[in-house]
Amino acid sequence: MNLKETARRFFISRLNRKARQAACFKCEGSVMVLAPHPDDEVFGCAGLMARALKEGKDVHVAVMSGGGGSHRGCCDADEQAITANRRRLTVNAAKALGLSADRILFLDFKDGAICEDNKENMERLKEFVRQVNPDNVFVPHNGEGWADHLATRRIGLALAPEHAQVWEYCVWMWYYRQKSLDWASARSLRMDKEEHARKLAAIREYTDPCAPCGNPWSGVLPPLFVKANSTDTELFFKIG
Repeated sequence: MNLKETARRFFISRLNRKARQAACFKCEGSVMVLAPHPDDEVFGCAGLMARALKEGKDVHVAVMSGGGGSHRGCCDADEQAITANRRRLTVNAAKALGLSADRILFLDFKDGAICEDNKENMERLKEFVRQVNPDNVFVPHNGEGWADHLATRRIGLALAPEHAQVWEYCVWMWYYRQKSLDWASARSLRMDKEEHARKLAAIREYTDPCAPCGNPWSGVLPPLFVKANSTDTELFFKIG
């Protein structure tokens, strides 16, 4: 194990301890999760969605891109085939959580290029938000770093209904070291055994199925990243 790996393990452990000490997460009303790529909604919010569904709340997901770039530099797999298969995995992961496919909006932003300039996708997303009219909107945390995550956050903030509470969720935050987190706005969701089992099952729907090249359709994710996102705790930050 190299020094970088050791440092990441230490940070993940410390972040998890602090997350468990944060105020208890409570979410009133309906839920909408905006995911930059297929799998972000599960890594960041599967426990939340499982609980909301168990409580009879309305849950919707908007997947911004098809994740067609997950095999760039890996093989010659066609991006359309990758997108089709990743959408299939999204439906299977949602089923593991108890969410039906008709609650998912698949958009067509190009992987790595999510932005407001795509007028057709923006209109489809605006209409989806208008119809669902969610009480809570979940967007990637500002510290995620990836351009698609930051763009999804920006778009989510702009389109959230005025009455809605907006929350940041964490995906790569568990893997990359972040400083100066606003712990006053942090909320921790501790899953029960059933919720945690559903999250782990949903994660496997993404990480296990492989493309013809032998690598997962969702791309090769660092094992430590998957482990960090597989605990029984999810962390959210309240905006505003």
